[in-house]
Amino acid sequence: MWCSALVTWGLAAVAGMGLAVYAPDRLPEVGSFAAPLTQPAATGATRATTGGAGVPTKGGTGAAPTSPATTTAIDASPGARQRAADRAVYYAQAQGWRSGIAIKDLVTGEVTVAGDAEGYFRTESTVKLFIAARLLAEGRLTGATEPVARRMLTLSDDAAASSLYASVGGDGLIAWIGAHYRLSDPGTPPVRGAGQWGSTQVTPLAMVTFLAAAYHEPRVGTWLIDTMIQMEPNALDGTSQMFGLRAADSMAVVKQGWGGDSDPSDVVGTPSVGYVDRGRYAVAIYTVRLPESPIAEAQGVVTAQAKLLLPQGRMPRL
Repeated sequence: MWCSALVTWGLAAVAGMGLAVYAPDRLPEVGSFAAPLTQPAATGATRATTGGAGVPTKGGTGAAPTSPATTTAIDASPGARQRAADRAVYYAQAQGWRSGIAIKDLVTGEVTVAGDAEGYFRTESTVKLFIAARLLAEGRLTGATEPVARRMLTLSDDAAASSLYASVGGDGLIAWIGAHYRLSDPGTPPVRGAGQWGSTQVTPLAMVTFLAAAYHEPRVGTWLIDTMIQMEPNALDGTSQMFGLRAADSMAVVKQGWGGDSDPSDVVGTPSVGYVDRGRYAVAIYTVRLPESPIAEAQGVVTAQAKLLLPQGRMPRL
């Protein structure tokens, strides 16, 4: 399903490497192109939930927030992925942020969650993935619509998203996503009023479930991931898109978000979602705080979380 994406990289020699990097499950587990340590068969979600003060109520490690600067080694012991996710959540909570993280292994189906992974967060521009997915699933991302949708994702063009929103059901989009991808709790319509698509709410768990399903749906995944690969370093409004998962894994294929309610220089949060570690895992990090914070501060928190989650750009083993 990755052929389209690979064409954008040019030479056939590079294409072979690209397939190994972004679809390791399509290739033998050999050498540097191998997926991370072989996982057991899927058994459901590994869960860590936290209380309001950031103290684990079940499934967590209870460790204090860890500075990303000191987290450089890859933990290869059992339970490392859960501990990494917990540390990332605790790091944000210690600074007064609410956070939820979800991870899904695209090969085994294993899910790991931490923090408020089943709580609602505003999608901000990550909802643009849903807009494109519906157009693709219904065979309507053609002609003049295609370059508009491409700008919507690569440049996070808000005007492009607004021009397409009504055609995908408007505020009913989240219900369609839930039904099409069989999500038990996809989220809610916009909470800031009709047509305010950035305030659509989603859970981190629902987002990674969607990302995994889109990956396995050729009609959607091929174009969607090809376009995410082409994300520009800066959005149309000048905001850097090189934070969060993309800062932790330089080859991550992501959609970023940011948004607030008043001053455009301040935000409620800067979600970071996409595919990491050579395309093996779908990840969603949603982290918010009120009152709003400067965008650089919010991006810094999510970047620190991503680096805790992905030491050396790799996902720890289960």
